[in-house]
Amino acid sequence: MSHPNDSLNGAPVRSAPRIPPLPEDRWTPEVREIFTIFEGEEARERGSQFNIMKTLVHHPSLVSRFLTYEHQLLRHPLIPERVREIIVLRQAWLYRQEYEWRQHVTIARSIGMSEAEIAAARQGPDAPLWQPFDRLVLRATDQMFAGQTIDDTTWNGLAEVFDHAQMLELLFTIGTFAMMSWIFNSTKLQLEEA
Repeated sequence: MSHPNDSLNGAPVRSAPRIPPLPEDRWTPEVREIFTIFEGEEARERGSQFNIMKTLVHHPSLVSRFLTYEHQLLRHPLIPERVREIIVLRQAWLYRQEYEWRQHVTIARSIGMSEAEIAAARQGPDAPLWQPFDRLVLRATDQMFAGQTIDDTTWNGLAEVFDHAQMLELLFTIGTFAMMSWIFNSTKLQLEEA
C-alpha cells in the first residue's frame, strides 16, 4: 500500500487543469465573498488557499449556493464527523480522487482518526480493524458506488443507530462527495503547490 501522500494512481498528478483556477484579476467582490465562507474574512483580501475554491468560483452564483449546502454537511452535521470522514476517504479511494484524499486525510487526522484507519479506508469494509457500524458505513458507500443503492441488510443495520434525518444526511454525504469526485476528476483539479 502506498503512503497517503503518494498519488492514488501511483504517479503524481501532472496534467493541466481543464478549468484553471480563476486568476486574481478576475476576483470580483462576489468571488471574494465566496472565499470567506470557509476561510474567514482574511480570504477576502488574500484569496483562497485552495485550488478547489479558485476553480469553482468560475460560476459564483452556483458555487455560493452549493457552499451553503455543503457548509451544513461539514459544520452542522447530524452524523458524527468520523462517519463523514470514513465516507469521504472511501469515496476518494474508489474514485481515485487525489485532491479529495489529501484534503480529507488532514481533516480525518484533525478529528482523531488513526493512520491505520485512514489506510484501512482504502481496503474498505473488510479491513480487520473496523467496528461493526464502521463496516456498515463503508458497505453503504461501496454499494452506492457500485449500484446506486444500499441493500436492505446494510440499510437496516444503519437504521438501528441512525434516525431518518441522519439516514438522509448519510445519503447526501455519500452523494455529495461522489459528485465532487466526478467534478474534480473531470476538471483535472490540481493539488496546491507545496
